[in-house]
Amino acid sequence: RSNKLKLTKKILNLDDDKAVEVLENYWKYVLVETQNTFKLGTEDGKGYFMPANNFKINLGKNATLWKCNKCGKVTQFNIGGNCIQQINGCEGKLEKLNSEDFCKDNHFANLYQSEKITPLFVKEHTAQLAKKEALEYQQQFIRKEINALSCSTTFEMGVDVGDLETVFLRNIPPLASNYAQRVGRAGRSIDAAAFALTFARLSSHDFTFFDRPEEMINGTISPPNFALENEKILKRHIYAVAISLYLRLNPNLYAGNNAKAFINEKGYKVFIEWLKSKPQDLSDLLRDSISITNPQLKDKYINSYDWLDEFCGEQGTFSKIINEFEQNVDYLKKEYDSAMEARDDRTAAAFKRNLERYQKNDLIDFLVRGNILPKYGFPIDSVELTQNIAANNFKSLNLSRDL
Repeated sequence: RSNKLKLTKKILNLDDDKAVEVLENYWKYVLVETQNTFKLGTEDGKGYFMPANNFKINLGKNATLWKCNKCGKVTQFNIGGNCIQQINGCEGKLEKLNSEDFCKDNHFANLYQSEKITPLFVKEHTAQLAKKEALEYQQQFIRKEINALSCSTTFEMGVDVGDLETVFLRNIPPLASNYAQRVGRAGRSIDAAAFALTFARLSSHDFTFFDRPEEMINGTISPPNFALENEKILKRHIYAVAISLYLRLNPNLYAGNNAKAFINEKGYKVFIEWLKSKPQDLSDLLRDSISITNPQLKDKYINSYDWLDEFCGEQGTFSKIINEFEQNVDYLKKEYDSAMEARDDRTAAAFKRNLERYQKNDLIDFLVRGNILPKYGFPIDSVELTQNIAANNFKSLNLSRDL
């Protein structure tokens, strides 16, 4: 009926009834028995924990150790000579070890007996974290409540981490500029000594700079360049001009940046019809507000409406985000209806709550996420992974990535 019961029967050679009795007595002892010195603690009656002062640690030659003759697992616990991995199918038997010999050259045994042990609290700081959680980790790191942050390369810019002393790179960066930017985060304080350690992976790039590290450390850093006539950026500015003009003419659809009228209530349909009419005032505004010299781009985006299909055609950028939004709304509504029919009030309430949350959009944020409007950052076509909407950490993760 359970792994614990099967294991108890097998190791102690008991029948069903006796094994159940042993387990019941054990749990009563650790949960209920008031005279038990090692009783489990609880704060809410739901979760239990072993108080830290109940632990006894045997180190090195003071420990009695046993080793499985089949899988090699080492343990302090010998119950009938059985390997502790029996729950995973190992049928090996335990043999006693010479603890002093075993621990003599064991890194962890030596470390545990050292006086150099200090707490090390590590948190992951990546682009998938929501802004609130990311900021909290940064503040905890500055306050020394977190000792190490495991980061993606997005950590390079715009993050305040106080007096950073050590940087460990898990691969060699692509360019000298990337290397300088990453390791340069350490040692900025007057009193800090910077330490940077780079791990070379098994790749030709990493091998190359492992052999010639000076080419990465002292390598040439090219000045940044930016193409003003980048087509992706150009399209977003054209879309922004078109939407802003239409909302200025129809302020009721903006409603203080509320997407309800424009998105939820399908006000965008009239906007699309307006675009397809190729309004002259929009053409004039585009010519006045966007200046480009490339004749091909100018003919396509300024002197004509050839960009309309890319925007609102069947596979257009705007069409895609609208279709995705409406499909998700339909899905949430169907799941809500199914839960109501099944009289599953809890699930129904979760879907209703998340439907309302999903439909409650800020218009500008919605359009930025959909790659319609310009934003602070490199223009990318992004895709978002939607989490389990009933999960508690629904708002704590941002799983948007570029394609």
